[in-house]
Amino acid sequence: MLRTSLTISCDNDERARAEGADRLGVRPDEVIVEPLDGGTYQVAMRNAPGQLEVVVLDGDMKAIIRRITPPVGDGKPVTVRDVEQILAQHNVVFGVNRERIEQVVSEVADSGIPQNDIPIAMGQPAKNGVHARIEFRFRLNDDDPEVVAAARRRGDLDPSTVIKELVAEGDVLAVKIPPEDPVDGSTVTGETLPGAEARDRILLIGANVALLEDGLTFVAKGVATGYADLEDGTLSVEAPLQVSNDQLSVRLSVHPPSRSKRMLTMEMVEKMLLNAGITYGIDRSAIEQALTLAADNGNPVLHTPVAQGKPPRPGEDAQVRFEFQIEKTVGTVDQKSGVIDYKERQTLQNVKPDQILAVKTPATDGEDGVSVCGEVIPAQPGADQVLAAGENVSISDDGLVLTSQIEGVAVLTHHNKVAVAKQFKVPGDVDYSTGNLSMDGSLDINGWIRAGFHVMAKNDIRVGGGIEDAYVQAGGHISVKGGIIGSSEGEVRAGGDITARFI
Repeated sequence: MLRTSLTISCDNDERARAEGADRLGVRPDEVIVEPLDGGTYQVAMRNAPGQLEVVVLDGDMKAIIRRITPPVGDGKPVTVRDVEQILAQHNVVFGVNRERIEQVVSEVADSGIPQNDIPIAMGQPAKNGVHARIEFRFRLNDDDPEVVAAARRRGDLDPSTVIKELVAEGDVLAVKIPPEDPVDGSTVTGETLPGAEARDRILLIGANVALLEDGLTFVAKGVATGYADLEDGTLSVEAPLQVSNDQLSVRLSVHPPSRSKRMLTMEMVEKMLLNAGITYGIDRSAIEQALTLAADNGNPVLHTPVAQGKPPRPGEDAQVRFEFQIEKTVGTVDQKSGVIDYKERQTLQNVKPDQILAVKTPATDGEDGVSVCGEVIPAQPGADQVLAAGENVSISDDGLVLTSQIEGVAVLTHHNKVAVAKQFKVPGDVDYSTGNLSMDGSLDINGWIRAGFHVMAKNDIRVGGGIEDAYVQAGGHISVKGGIIGSSEGEVRAGGDITARFI
């Protein structure tokens, strides 16, 4: 900024004029000298243009005229164009207040009084977006639902103690306030200042809640009355009545009156039961007790059984009891010594004519149940079992009893088919796998009779292999395809012939 006056200490005014003019950059005849005191002089230009200083501050957000002065003598005053040129030099292009510039320039020129620190350009700060939010129209524990939901999520609040507000179908539960877009700002030098983007807010729709066509309003729908709730970001309306999947029980939840002062009544519950088709096993005393308890104690009464159906009783499966041993034993225990004889496995079950071999207890149909809606729930009948008569076995007219027709060995084949054989076939050797054998009929042994084992038959015994040091006795013939090898421990006896390749 051009300097138009200064103070000088000199011996006389001429020396002050010369020195002052030199320092101001003008001729001595272009300055005025005024003595002050103590050898001090004020030297000023006779004619000087008005002075102007413009600065940009606050991170390019503001431009001000730091100082503007009137002209001296016949000097040129500051013009609006002068100000605009300096602003251009500072690259100021945004927020220029031309009206204010014209006013200041005019005031200084007319009054002859300098002015300082006048704002002439202002930047525009960015405006951040406004986040979306949800305005809830109900309360939990008479508090903001989001506060209660957060406490439950942290485990600070027992869910069973939360008091929920009763709402009706069509009630507005929540309204979403959409986000507002950001507005960019600008510095006075034209640099764009972006605003922060706003976040959207998602509210999930749970049971018995609908979103209206405006996409912003959430209402209760699908239940005449229910309890509004917010959990894990999901808005829902819980029906007071909960019917089990098998329709055998109904439970009622009752909350005390909240801020809305609304509460379930007996009439409302009965209407809900009617609308749900609940007609069977209703316990009205349990309903009244739950309503009274919630109102008196001020706490929720949850999941009270108020209706109970009759569950079906399934039928019993058919049972077959065999009157002979159908499995081999590990061995026979000597009653005196307690020692197990592993050779006595009771492999063959000899039976007499007219002996009962098996008895069947038929399956039952069960008893039908009744749902809480009064509908019959069919019972599952018991599973049947097949009981079939094989060779030499008779079955009773009702198909429940099997009886032997002859003397022989009872044999159980697949699918509970029982037969009685006059001749029993052993596919391999008589050893620990079969144990000792005793047969009322005939025996056909494919392999060997091993040492130490006993084989007896009332009729014939045929041996495909041989006999080694065993005890064999037949009422009829004994035929050995191989040989008989024995010592003082073995014995072979027959009521008929004994034939063998060698003995």
